[in-house]
Amino acid sequence: MMKTILNLSIILTLFFLTISIHSQTSGWNEIAPGVWKMSTGIPEKFDLFKAAEIQPAMNALSKLGAAPFPLPPDEITTQTENGTTYLSFPLEKEEKIFGFGLNFKTVFQRGRILQLHVDHYGGTDNGRTHAPVPFYVSDRGYGVFINSSRYLTVYAGTGVRKDSPDAPEERDRNTDNNWTSQPYSDAVEILVP
Repeated sequence: MMKTILNLSIILTLFFLTISIHSQTSGWNEIAPGVWKMSTGIPEKFDLFKAAEIQPAMNALSKLGAAPFPLPPDEITTQTENGTTYLSFPLEKEEKIFGFGLNFKTVFQRGRILQLHVDHYGGTDNGRTHAPVPFYVSDRGYGVFINSSRYLTVYAGTGVRKDSPDAPEERDRNTDNNWTSQPYSDAVEILVP
């Protein structure tokens, strides 16, 4: 089993969400002002916070004051199947996503598929660099950090599901001039092996 930790931050406030993967999901717990944690699963022995040997600055966090949870909690989903954990975070239309570590060609990540993997830079910003970081920030004022040292695959607003509550309109690519090969996606989906 594995442990995945997600951090959500809103402007001037950090939201901390922990997801350890197993079959049950507990509720959200506010562990500091504007900081939430949700756990599900058995932690791994190694994670990025342990490797960095960091502790949250609780005094500084308490000075920020309370803030609302930045996303609809019922729209954040986790599912484990065949040894892979699927994480999904809601994404609004026109919402911009930035981050995922060192990228040489763009800072905008929406509409991209990234494989966060420590590697050399092969000339394409696909997440395989010597400095991938499992962290993204939204222009809506929050961020998500996945505390996992595993190779992650990120679908930053690229996955389209018919069962989505905000699925894009179906279009015929042969007859509709508004058809696009990259329709609107309402989620950031992350696969954790």
